[in-house]
Order: sequence, then structure tokens, then C-alpha cells
Amino acid sequence: MAIVLEITELRNGQNNYNADFTLTNLSQASICDWTLNLFLVGLLEPTKCRHVELVRQDGSFIELKPATSTQLSPGDTFNFTLQVDKLALNKITDLPSGIYLTEQATQQLHQVEFAPFILPHVEVSKRDPLNQAAPQAYPVIPLPNKVSLTAGTIPNRPNVWVSGAEQLVQELEVFSTQLQHHSLQPDNAIEVVCEQQGQIPAQGYEIQFDRKITIYASDRLGFSHGLTSLAQCLNANQDLPCGQIVDQPRFNYRGFMLDCVRHFRSVDKIKQVIDLLSYYKINTLHWHFTDDEAWRIEIKAFPALTEKAAFRGHGQAIESQFGSGSEPYGGFYTQEQAKEIVAYAAKRHIQVIPEIDIPGHSRAAIKALPELLLDPADQSQYCSVQFYNDNVLNPALPGTYQFLDAVIDELAEIFPAPYFHVGADEVPEGVWEGSQHCQQMLKDNGYQDLRELQGHLLRYAQDRLRQKGKTLMGWEEAIHGDKLEKDAIIFAWRGVESSIAAANDGYHVIATPAQYTYLDMAYDRSEVEPGTTWAADIELDKAYHYEPLNQDLTLEGKARLMGVQYALWSEFVRTDSQFDYMVFPRLLAGAEVAWTQSEQKQWQDFQARLSLHFDYLDHCGIKYRHYK
Repeated sequence: MAIVLEITELRNGQNNYNADFTLTNLSQASICDWTLNLFLVGLLEPTKCRHVELVRQDGSFIELKPATSTQLSPGDTFNFTLQVDKLALNKITDLPSGIYLTEQATQQLHQVEFAPFILPHVEVSKRDPLNQAAPQAYPVIPLPNKVSLTAGTIPNRPNVWVSGAEQLVQELEVFSTQLQHHSLQPDNAIEVVCEQQGQIPAQGYEIQFDRKITIYASDRLGFSHGLTSLAQCLNANQDLPCGQIVDQPRFNYRGFMLDCVRHFRSVDKIKQVIDLLSYYKINTLHWHFTDDEAWRIEIKAFPALTEKAAFRGHGQAIESQFGSGSEPYGGFYTQEQAKEIVAYAAKRHIQVIPEIDIPGHSRAAIKALPELLLDPADQSQYCSVQFYNDNVLNPALPGTYQFLDAVIDELAEIFPAPYFHVGADEVPEGVWEGSQHCQQMLKDNGYQDLRELQGHLLRYAQDRLRQKGKTLMGWEEAIHGDKLEKDAIIFAWRGVESSIAAANDGYHVIATPAQYTYLDMAYDRSEVEPGTTWAADIELDKAYHYEPLNQDLTLEGKARLMGVQYALWSEFVRTDSQFDYMVFPRLLAGAEVAWTQSEQKQWQDFQARLSLHFDYLDHCGIKYRHYK
């Protein structure tokens, strides 16, 4: 512990804070001509800082230099004050991290430790214990849409033997991996028969529990769902009640979005996530590959995208972000790894949809390919919601379209899903105003508003994707500029009202309101609970009680609401154990929102079933948030 940074006093406002810091040199050497580099939430107000000057702020990365003396001798302390707007410093997630000093003459780096700091206490309601009673029927999540019980039970035995599954080789293989206590052996086994039944709706299934267990379905996907429900029943490791399940999904689209940009996830972790998506009948993995902080997927036409923008840190094209520190941090997925994950997911009947975020959130691409994507004469002044002033593609540059063509062409070959997500969110005010190229493009096309340039670019992407047999998906801001055809699929994230407006306006919609489905939101407002709260705090019951179909939807609007998606943005989710904590068990509640008809849902019974599923999450090594 040679150099220490501590907060000596914090003064929080509603959406800002003022903090006093002390930097102490406990080493045996003087540090000269230094700058301080750190992660800090919010937008620094340079004119209101004391004893330091802002060198730069890029996103969450802040570089400061002392206003006067630049030498820090052994034992010296240096005091300074910062004022930060847009956010308050409320939670452990917000505390400074990734801190280091740089000596400018030598570029020598010195790591800095952040001293423990007790944040202002926020009192929250005591968490109620979960219902520990036995489930009303079968311990299946999501709850089947129709269940009936009869007299008698099927004795639990150590093995399971499935017949009639000759055409279900991969489904049976996945089923065997889902079993926690049982093996697929004929001796001393529970007998299971799979029978084709043409009248059962696509994706649906029926299970008859009697002297033997019979699964009926009309397609492989239905049998997959039936086998998964059976696996969950068997994993309770109890005698099974006799009865019947008749089931099919409420929504065809049941998604989970994984942001691997802000913090990287290994191939093995993604496969583990896919296993659990399959176990809870979530059929779509929306894979967020690119953003301001990194480019995570290999593009052979432009190797610089991963050579320059897959890692961040001191001296890299992209500086440290979100506390990743001075050392290079990151990674990327080769096209072969992406194909491997797509195949792994397909075996479990999960489609993988890639997302390349344009025209905003494109800083990594611009840093990697400035010769194509940067207009040096553009004098536009803007600041994005994440505090970048250089993260938007210019729709008037030929290089933008050359870049986009190559990315779409290569990724369309890797991801067979009929969808491709292009982001389109959070383009800040002020972009393109100082670009002569953009002003000329306005005139040439007869456009009246700069926002139409975003629509122009997205319509180009839509046409290109259509040539590849893909439907364009985008966040709700994709509608801005009014150039997309209505077959575009809109992800409504700002609130429930966004879903209603887009669906009633003729767009197909995936509901993903941040107030209910963003799993990077903290469970509660306590200062020690990880996560952020800019949209809401989302306890398990709130995630469970979200209802996507609203009375303000027209009949046509309801028909256009394709499904629900839960999301894990990873700005503040650095490790796999943090990932597990934020996602589980809330994603199980989301699975029931997406699958089970609202009138069938039962909060008390969900809790009872969930208590049994914690054992399975333990079996999988998931570090979920405990409720036991």
C-alpha cells in the first residue's frame, strides 16, 4: 500500500456531488510531474474543482493534474475537491476504482489504492423471506399454463429411460445434461415415452404423469420444452404426483441481452448462460458486441477493429473505462468462437442475434478506423449520455457505408437468425451540426432535420440486411428520422409507454422497459447493494409482476408485441460472480413473465418453486442472490 486515495468528505445532492479527496504518498520515492487517472461516475465540472485541473474526461475515465506543485514526496499528502454533475455518489458501485498515477516525463505508472469509505446509509425495507411451502403441483419454472393433478404418485427412481425419441437425438442429449440426480439408464428407471401428436400447437407440449410418463408434441421444439419441464420435475428428487401438464408459450420471443463490451465474458461463461436460458425456456440470446468501450467480434475485412479496440488501458487506443485500470483489459471473439456459440445455442433451440451499435455508441470503431470513420473537419460539439464527445458515426462519409457493408456481410454469414440488431440508441444532441459533409447531405436529399441523417443511415442498413434475408432490429430511437419501413422490430426500453406507442404506431415490438427488465439495476437502494438505480431498483417481486400487455394497446398493437427481453448491461458488472448475482434469480421471474399467461401466474407458488430451483443453481455453480 504505497499510494492511497481517500474521500474525506462527501456532499451528495439530488443529481450531483461534491467530494474532498486526499492523496497520500506512503512510498519511499518522490513522484514528480504526475497526473491522476481514475474511474468516477458523473460529469466533472472543471470550473468548480479545487487544487486540480481536468486534463480530460472520456466517458468514465478522468485524468487530473495538480493545479500548482507537481511533486509528491514520501509522506506528502495532496488535498483536492471535485464537483460532479448528472449523478450522485450513492452506492458501492459508484466508488472510484482503477486508480493510478502517471509521471509525465517517464510515463512511469504507480498504482493507487482506494481507502475504504462508508457511504451515506440508505434505509431499505427488510426483505421478506420466500414462501417455503411445497409447490402446488409440479416444480416447473416458468409455470405451465395448465396443470391438473390426479390421485397417486410416480415413485422416484435413480434412472430415467426414454423411448420413442429416435428423432430427438440432440434434445435427449441436452435433457441428459439437465438432470441433476438421474442418469439415462434402463435399469430401475422411470419410463418416459415421447409420442408425436399433430394437434398440439407449435412449441407446445403435453405431459401425462401416470404409471409411465408420456410427452406429446408436434415438433422438436415442443419435445424440447417437455423434456426440460420433466428435467425440472426430476431434479426436485421426489416422488412425482400423477396428473397432466398442457403448455405452450405466451410469447414467441423470450430474450436475454448480454453486454460483453463493457466487461468481457469467456466462451465457457456464455455457454453456461445458454444452458440456463434453455433450462428456463428463454429462446433468444441478444449478443451486444460493440459500443464506445470496445469492439468484441472479429471482422476479417477490418482487423484493426480488434487489434486496436478489443483491449483498453493506459497507452491503448481506448483508455481505461469502468475501473478496468492501467493494464490492458478486454478480449474479443473470433469468428470461429462465435460460430461455436451459435451452434451450441442452436442445439438448445436458442437463436443468437448479434448487435453492432450504430450510429451512436461507435467510439471503438471510430478509434480503430479513423481513416474511414472520422471527419477531421467536423466541428460539431456534443456530449453523449455516457460523457463522450467523439462516439457517433458520420452518415455523410463514404467510409461509413464501406465499414457497415463489410460488418453486415461477414456477420450475416455467422449468425443464421433472421434478425440483426443495429443499436440506434442515444445519439446526442449537437451531432453533425458542424459537419460540412452532413450539411451538404441535407441539401442533396431535401432533408429538413439532421435527425433524418440517422434515418438515412438506418434505412441503408435495413436495405442491406434485407438483401441478406435479415430483419433490422433497433432500440426505440431507431424510429427517429422516420425512414425505416415498418417491418423493423423496435426494442422499447425507456418505459412501458414506449412499447405501447411503437406497437400502436405499426412497428413490431420487443418490450424491454428498463424499470422492470434491466438486470444491472440494483435490487434495492441500499448503499451496499451493487448495481445502479438510474431507472429503478428492481426487487424480485417487481421483476415478476411486470405485465407487458397494457390496456392502452390497441388490438393490432397487442398482436405486434412479439415478446419480452431481459438485459444485463455490464458497465458495473466486472466479474462472473457479480454477473450471477445480478441476473439470478430475477431472470427466472422474467422467464415466467415471457412464458406464462398473466392470469395463470402465482407469486406465492413461484416462490415455492424457486426455493427448489436454488439447488439446481448451486449445482451449476451460479453465485445467485440468496433468499433462503
